[in-house]
Amino acid sequence: MSPVLQLLFASDGTRESVSLTSVSLLANAKLSTMKGRSEEIVRVYDALRVSLLGYLVGVGLTREEAEDVVQETFLRLLRASHEERDEEHLRSWVFRVAHNIAIDQFRSGRHRATLNAVELSTIEEALPYSGLSPEERAIRQEQWRLARQAIDRLTTSQRYVVLLRAEGLRYREIGEVLNLTTPRVAELAQRALIRLAGGQ
Repeated sequence: MSPVLQLLFASDGTRESVSLTSVSLLANAKLSTMKGRSEEIVRVYDALRVSLLGYLVGVGLTREEAEDVVQETFLRLLRASHEERDEEHLRSWVFRVAHNIAIDQFRSGRHRATLNAVELSTIEEALPYSGLSPEERAIRQEQWRLARQAIDRLTTSQRYVVLLRAEGLRYREIGEVLNLTTPRVAELAQRALIRLAGGQ
């Protein structure tokens, strides 16, 4: 019999007070664990929010839709907080959930942008323009216009790989997000680089 059960079933008349104490200790331990996980989720949210928004806007969601997907992703993380994950797998898990929610929106028609169109205005909303002179702002806008044209030449899979890589994910993590093997991710990345350089 476990020590907790032995305490709960003590035969010396202290059973009730010991069991109440044990229940209280167990409840406090559970609350402490929940608080620790909530704090971890807040840290992950702070660390990944901007990257997730960048990725989601890059695949074609509007800023508002991307914000909704990020919120839903972290609600799902909160619901799944009892599952143990190390930080490395947690990052790919968060991106995979956000990616899947975005794909569901594309399939259901609940989004305003098209799957292959990365709207320049949507990307510009996400860019930090404060402190830039009008000239610097014009240069930045032109850079984004050219980047958008280059990204539009990529296949959907290549675009996902490039955007996830731009957010700092390694090939293995990208494979976890997109449900691809690491060699397949490397192949898509290589083909994307050739296309971005102007090749086929």
